[in-house]
Amino acid sequence: MLSAAVLAEYGNLSSPSVFFVLQATLANSAPSGLWWMSSFGAGFSCHGTLLEVE
Repeated sequence: MLSAAVLAEYGNLSSPSVFFVLQATLANSAPSGLWWMSSFGAGFSCHGTLLEVE
C-alpha cells in the first residue's frame, strides 16, 4: 500500500501526505478515470476533491 510506504519514508505529514501518495500513485502507472481524493487534518477538518486522471 502506497500510503504506508509514504508514512514509513517521510513520517506523519498530516493532511499534506495525500499529495505524496498521489505523486507515488501517478508515478506507478495509475489507471485513468475519475478519482476521489480526501484528507483529514488537525481537529476535525476534512478536504476532498474529484480528480480526472488521463
